[in-house]
Amino acid sequence: MKINIKNETKTTEVLENCQKKCIARTTYYEDVQQAIKKIEAKLDAFNVPKKNWLGAQFYCQPHMAQFPASYKYSPTGTAFSLEYCSSGWFLVNCGRSYCQGSEKRAIEFVNESNYKEFYSFS
Repeated sequence: MKINIKNETKTTEVLENCQKKCIARTTYYEDVQQAIKKIEAKLDAFNVPKKNWLGAQFYCQPHMAQFPASYKYSPTGTAFSLEYCSSGWFLVNCGRSYCQGSEKRAIEFVNESNYKEFYSFS
């Protein structure tokens, strides 16, 4: 699956399909847009030229949080993967995943090793 983020209708449809019957920690089109803004701000802060963004992949879990030890369930939230291509950002994967952890890990640079020799994203 590779859906251009500019297509709000199709992106929303895919998100709704992967979180059917879910009532907590669901993701919406606005969450995807917000993640893209954060990623772009981080890349800009490191002065990464846009031409070098090609192929960059990010895993986003917008509901990443610390839950109390007394919470007896495994909290899950809708996560998604993004990839930057020549025509913009694309949603390449979407699904429910475990979301216990640091909020700092809400967005992970998946293929950072390909870019590490030029930039430090951490």
